[in-house]
This record gives sequence, C-alpha cells and structure tokens, in this order.
Amino acid sequence: MKKEVVRLERVYKSFDGVPTLQDFSLNLMEGEILGVLGPSDSGKTTIGRIIAGEVQIDAGQVFINGRLEQPSRSFMHKKRDVFFIQKHSCLISGLSVAENLYLTAAERNHFIVNRTLLRKKTEDLLRQFDIGIEPLEQLRGYAEDQYYLFELMKAKAMGTKIIIIDSLIDHYSVADLKIFYWLVSKMRSQGFSFIILGSRDRGLVDFVDRISILRDGRILKSVKREAFPLKEYQARFEYTNLIAPEFLSSASEYDIALDVQFAGTGQYDNAPLKFSKGTITGVFDTHRTYIPHSLIADIESGKGFNSLTVDGKQICFRSCKEAQKKGIGLMPSGIINAGIFPDMNFLDNILISSKSRLGPFFLFNLRTIRYLKSFYGEQLGLTKSDYNAPVRELDIYTRQKIYLYHWDFVPVQVLFCENPFEGTDAITKDLLIQFFRKKASQNIAVAVYGFNFDDLLDFCDRIYFIRNGRVEGQYENPNFFF
Repeated sequence: MKKEVVRLERVYKSFDGVPTLQDFSLNLMEGEILGVLGPSDSGKTTIGRIIAGEVQIDAGQVFINGRLEQPSRSFMHKKRDVFFIQKHSCLISGLSVAENLYLTAAERNHFIVNRTLLRKKTEDLLRQFDIGIEPLEQLRGYAEDQYYLFELMKAKAMGTKIIIIDSLIDHYSVADLKIFYWLVSKMRSQGFSFIILGSRDRGLVDFVDRISILRDGRILKSVKREAFPLKEYQARFEYTNLIAPEFLSSASEYDIALDVQFAGTGQYDNAPLKFSKGTITGVFDTHRTYIPHSLIADIESGKGFNSLTVDGKQICFRSCKEAQKKGIGLMPSGIINAGIFPDMNFLDNILISSKSRLGPFFLFNLRTIRYLKSFYGEQLGLTKSDYNAPVRELDIYTRQKIYLYHWDFVPVQVLFCENPFEGTDAITKDLLIQFFRKKASQNIAVAVYGFNFDDLLDFCDRIYFIRNGRVEGQYENPNFFF
C-alpha cells in the first residue's frame, strides 16, 4: 500500500493581512502525480513554498513523509525532503552541467572542488536518464525553456523524492512537453512523487493521476483524471478554448442605458453591447490579442461606431469631457491612483468635477461646505487637521477613496471602466467592487472591461464573452461555472 508523503490540513496563510490560503487541505501519495490548477493569484506558488519550507504558515498542519512540521515557523533548517522547481530557475548559466547538478558541500572540501568526482557522478546520472550530454558543457548553451531537464536531474542528485513544479509547463512547446512527460514518468517509476502547479489544463489532463481545482485559496474540486470536468474548466479558466455559449437571457429584458453597435473596425466586427441600468456588466475578450489598447479610446474618439445610444437617444462626442456631458463616465486603467490633484485638499478633489462642470463662478454655500466636509471627512476617517491638508499627505487608500467619492458629484447614466484592477492589491480591489455595487444600486449602468475573468466573476451580474471581435455569448451570474 502506497504511503502518504505530503499532507496539508486546514492551512491558513496571509500576507500583510490579505488571505492567500484559507482552510486549505491537500495530500500527495508516493509515486503520484498531482495537478493543481487555478488562475493567477489563486495561491499556487504559496502552496509550493509552504511544502518546500520556504514560508511560515499562520495556522494548520503540514506533514512531510509522515513528520509533522511546526506550523509557527519555516522548517528550511531541516534536511530538505522536497525539491521546488520555480518559474525562475536557480541554475547558473555560466557553470557547467556537472557544477549545477552537484556543486554542494558533499563535492567540495574547504571550497576546493573535486571536478573528477563531479564528472563521474554526472555521467552516472545522465546514463540513468539516457541523455547524451557532456558533463563539463556550460549551461548557457541551452535555452532557458530546457532548464527543467536539469532541474529534474538535480532533484534526483539531491536525493529528494518529492518534487513540486510551479507553472512551468503552461508555456512549453509540444516537443518540450513530450520530453517532460517522459522524464517525469521515468522518475515516478523510481518512486518520485510530483505536484504540478499550473493555470492551464494543456497536457495535464492526459498525464496526471489526480487534479485539484484551486480558486481564492481554497480547493473547489479534487477528482481523478478520468472525472475531470474538462469543458467546464476550459470555459471557466481557459478562455481561448471557450465553446460559444448559449445566451442565457435576453438583454431586452433590462432597462438599457447604453447600446453600442460597432461599425466593423477590425477589432470588433460584430459586437453589439448593451449595458443595463442598475446592473454591473463585464466585457471579457477571450483572446487577449484582440483586446484594443483601450475600448475607452474608441469611445473618446467617437470612431468605429455604427450606433451609440444612451437612454434611447443616439449621440456622438469627441472627448472624454463631452462624453460625460452626454451621460457616460469614463474610468481609464490606473486612474484610481492618478485621478486626484495631490496639492488640493480632499474636499476640493471630491467637488472638482462639479466646479468644472458648472463653471468657475460656481460656489457651494458655507453651510453645504461644512456639511460635506464633515460627512466625507468622517467617511474617510480623517482628523480635522487633515481637512485642509494636501491629499499627498494622506495614505494611498484614503486617496483612492477620495477619487471614488468624486463620482458622487458626476451625473452619469453609464460608468465605463477599463481594467480597473490592474496594478492594485486586494484592498483596492475591494474598494472598487464596493464602489461598482454602490453605483449599480443608484440605477447606473456599470460596464467593466477586464483582462482577468476571475476579477469580473467576483462581482458582475452579467459577462459578455467576445472572441475574434464577435460576441459569442453572455452568462448571468447564477449560471457561472463552479
């Protein structure tokens, strides 16, 4: 009977208060190949680092070869039973194959390297793998995509039987995959166990023994290879393999605030988009190569449209400011960190759009000013000494809230946001999601053009899927996979 070589029980791990793994459990049997699939930032690398002993855990238990590791501290000081092959190789291109594989304390004496021993041991190892490589050849003669070959041999050289591979095979060529499969299969027959972390199913489904699907730090599903829901995973995580979905509802059921009909610009040939009042609609292009630099740029220029209708009225405009007057608010990517005036105080930043819209002579009366200053100051958690200070003296999250609050004074029917989560952390993402929901509750149509489907899934009521410049379908939130 095969023994259990790795077990994680109810592991919690956070970074700077942001949870990465929550109530996470996983096990690996001797001689097993386990695939862990999940999108970016789902916690895959953290799993590998925890098992390899590179990071501490906050709570839970970690067992390696039946030995309980201390949950309160890293166990790197102990003899390593785990070899972790990460995205960025630790091999040194200027050293030879032999030096990279065996240059450890066992092969040197007071920093004097026994090169004869290095060569002999390397030749023996290469012979086991049936690989004809000159041991003294420098590694720089090989492409970085081939370094995994030497990483696997180094794991064997170090005598470790548990190997974790992080997101390497996602980008391998077909030829590299075949060599990789052959090596891993050969090593498994010698008692090695593997955890392969990745975001794409390509190759893994036909290769691993078991697959666990990871999202938001939790295992959603763990099944044997034969029971893996391939089509669902491809539609849910691998956007390029999406089979054209069936429309689950008609947008005509909603009160349409913005109706866009593209004229055929080469980027969007037949992609009518309808954005409904009180609804958060995501737009996701399954092929990133077809995502334009900014869909907002088309809206700003007014080019490329056959028809642009806001609340039933066909309109046209030539600038972001003119679009705002017609009822469309535009939030370009990264604006949450750059959309304020650092030398102005918080209230002037919040009211700036109202002042510019109503002219330089527009003034709130003093009573209104005092009320707004007190209300938003309290919402932001400011002290009275902060009220008249330039916002550059405030922390980043307070400045982001100030930018979002300024939309309270911008009367729009549609708020169009381009990739709002780019370059943001979990705290800013939560601020943005709360903001989008607030605007939708005010009967505003919120349209979010995103590069990451997982981000849209967290909060959108509906998501358009676009492929090759065409709308292939839409999903309603209750019908999303998993």
